[in-house]
Amino acid sequence: MMKKINRLFLSWFLATLLIAPASGMAAELAKNQNLKLGLPVRDIRTLDPAFSTLTGEKSIVGQIFNGLLRTPYGKVSIESIEGDLAEQYEVSPDGLVWGFTLRKGVKWHKGYGEVTAEDVKFTFERLKNPELASPWAKKYANIDRVEIIDSHRLNIHLKTSDPFFSMNLLPYHGGQIVSKKAVEKMGREYAFNPIGSGPFMFEAYDKGQSVYLKRNPDYFRGAPILKSIDYLFMPDHSSRLLAIEKGEVDVSRGKRKREWAENAISNGIKLAPPNPPQQQLLIMNMTRKPLDDIRVRQAIAYAIDREDFLDIIGPVLGGAQISPIPPGYFGHTEVGMRKYEFDRDKAKKLLADAGYPDGFDLGDQFCSESDNYLRPLKIAQEQLRQVGINFEIKVVDHSTYHKLIREDKNALVIYGGVRLPIAETLLNQFYAKSSIVGSKTAVTNFSHYGEAMPGIDVYLEKANATSDLELKKLYYEKAQYRIIEDLPVYPLYLNRASLCYQEWVDFGYDVENYETLYYTIEISEKTRLLKR
Repeated sequence: MMKKINRLFLSWFLATLLIAPASGMAAELAKNQNLKLGLPVRDIRTLDPAFSTLTGEKSIVGQIFNGLLRTPYGKVSIESIEGDLAEQYEVSPDGLVWGFTLRKGVKWHKGYGEVTAEDVKFTFERLKNPELASPWAKKYANIDRVEIIDSHRLNIHLKTSDPFFSMNLLPYHGGQIVSKKAVEKMGREYAFNPIGSGPFMFEAYDKGQSVYLKRNPDYFRGAPILKSIDYLFMPDHSSRLLAIEKGEVDVSRGKRKREWAENAISNGIKLAPPNPPQQQLLIMNMTRKPLDDIRVRQAIAYAIDREDFLDIIGPVLGGAQISPIPPGYFGHTEVGMRKYEFDRDKAKKLLADAGYPDGFDLGDQFCSESDNYLRPLKIAQEQLRQVGINFEIKVVDHSTYHKLIREDKNALVIYGGVRLPIAETLLNQFYAKSSIVGSKTAVTNFSHYGEAMPGIDVYLEKANATSDLELKKLYYEKAQYRIIEDLPVYPLYLNRASLCYQEWVDFGYDVENYETLYYTIEISEKTRLLKR
């Protein structure tokens, strides 16, 4: 029997969604059930879920693997969590032991046998292994041990009680269960020959071009209606948009721009901008002078006019971000939070007080060619130039950008993303000392917060030490106020991905109330292409 979740906690996961209503479509199936999905990426690095961190990787991996638990397609709230590979689970009264019973008869792809408790144990021990250096290791650090009872029953023992632990068991950010036999047999080759248990199986990878998946006829929820999915790498914005408009791709991502969204809707293209919203941050590397001076960071904050960003994105896709944690996440707050209202004169005075009356030059700053990164950095570049802070933008491909910012090449980093809707997730990944880039447990702490100056680790430790949800919320709030005062980052704006699809795509679930943790609309075993 599943443990009942505290209703007070659940209320924090409710979000209001902005989404275009789907129109009625004829039910006659198209003859060709091959779905073409355009990804705004140049390439991928891996399809091993222990290392899949980039946009395109996570979208593809999501179709290949299952977790112990899942949320139904189109939902991400904790109240909707249900069994995936586990048909049932229970939690001990002290919250330290999570017991799972696996579904029997679930098969690994390509003849690798049945999914067993041994695979689950292997998955989590592999993630926790420091020699593997998975970016998701910290998510599972609270696991003390995995105890196998028999081939389809196991207990996960935690070091401390964690009411959010179920969120770590979703097939997302490392939570995908892998085949022990396949990983051990293939070694490094597993990165581009993944064996999962999901609705679609890996078929082929064409470097810099595409990944092909085919239906898993033995999927335990039923064979998918789609015969195959072609993930097409389409980094060029203009080419991808043209392919959408001409109907050459069925599902893709459009442009985060008001005019494009309005034109797409008028041309019969469906939009599904999801929640929770993605954050967009201007991250300041505090190991770089003069960004180590709080007055300089405050000057940057006052020099930024958020309205310029919102004017371009429009009200459907965008919104102001005041707190470092977006709305819709458990623990979010912005009540009474310092907003650093746009004030160019105040910015100049702070620079003068810091010893830079004429401003300064930050040199070259690398940026992804992706419009989602390049456009906001160009806006910030012009706004900061007005107060004497100058830098040149060096555009690189998206994968190279991720590599360079993890090598500390930038003083200023534009970065966004959407995560599991718990404040702890973003606080750990963007602000914890252990997540600083360059470390073995690096995630996305590009500011060196917690190293360059004391950070919020004390609040994270206190939140982790209690199972009281109200206390956790209090510590998350304290962390957010501390971040806004210390300014390792300046929150710019909220944006929702311009996920779009053609009218002949029937996803098989409700896309009028759509939530996602991925950067494409999720494909289900019931997704089908209708006759045009």
